[in-house]
Amino acid sequence: MEARTLATRRLSALILVNLAGLLLKTAQAQSDNLAVTFSPDTLSTCASPSNVTDQQGFTISISGVPLVNHCFDLASLTQSPNSSGIINQTDRLPDNIKYPDLDPFYYNLTNQAAYDASKNYSNIFYEQLVLAAGAGETDVQENTAARRITLFSGPNCTHLYNPDKRRDEDWYRISCVSPEEGQCNRASIGIKSFIVANPLDRFNGGGEEECNTFALFGGAERLSGSAWKVVVGVIMAVGWMTS
Repeated sequence: MEARTLATRRLSALILVNLAGLLLKTAQAQSDNLAVTFSPDTLSTCASPSNVTDQQGFTISISGVPLVNHCFDLASLTQSPNSSGIINQTDRLPDNIKYPDLDPFYYNLTNQAAYDASKNYSNIFYEQLVLAAGAGETDVQENTAARRITLFSGPNCTHLYNPDKRRDEDWYRISCVSPEEGQCNRASIGIKSFIVANPLDRFNGGGEEECNTFALFGGAERLSGSAWKVVVGVIMAVGWMTS
């Protein structure tokens, strides 16, 4: 009787240890994810993963780190019958680069049926807590995230291959980790596609000296710089005329 009781206790303890380990791994996997929630500009603030089904938004969660740029087109992604997918990275590498043990990465959609092509998805909720490998070293800013996202107003990330669009039209980049509660950003454009990439890899044009929290590039960036030069010029002219 005592032997049976002891064996039962040991089995219960073993189950609890394994369960604790499983929960820990699950929590780590969840905290390692990148989550981006898109919601329309008709909302006064961002929908987030916790309330996305009530706020006309949809969330894309990504686990794993892409080695090279991968484009997600919002219309194609949300209109697919699949709410999750696996991206095999080995097939996407240049022919002269071999990574035989390269792991795939995964994505999952929440509330994808909410997508409406007629709406402007300019509210962007971003959550990513995991740091890039080597973050904090001399050439990598300490709060650089494991993944960089670049957001475009056109479909299929065509800005990436069109220098004129990148120069003339607004686009955004995020490559810093978010606060623990995530961050809400409002873009000047409706987002139609975005790129996910490893911010440090040379294939992606990475290796920036500083990470970006929600950096604006393109037309508005140039315009703001030009407008500031005009203001400075006017101030100098007024000063010269009144001196």
